[in-house]
Amino acid sequence: RFLEPGKNSRALAFGCGARVCLGKPLARLDLFVVLTRLLQAFTLLPSGDALPSLQPLPHCSVILKMQPFQVRLQPRGMGAHSPGQNQ
Repeated sequence: RFLEPGKNSRALAFGCGARVCLGKPLARLDLFVVLTRLLQAFTLLPSGDALPSLQPLPHCSVILKMQPFQVRLQPRGMGAHSPGQNQ
């Protein structure tokens, strides 16, 4: 009932106004917790010698998409117990 003919319905990730996603606060909180834990446990390093490009892919919406890249995760505190391992 909110869709207009000829308009792109995927323009905004979570919508806005009356169309806002009810799970948006939960998704943001979950993303914050996961990224914080990841950055606490690992150092992110480039997989090769060159750093990834920061130029976004050509887009046709509000959301920017970055070019795919790979990173190497180095555990912090090599002697310490890492969070992903069982005791």
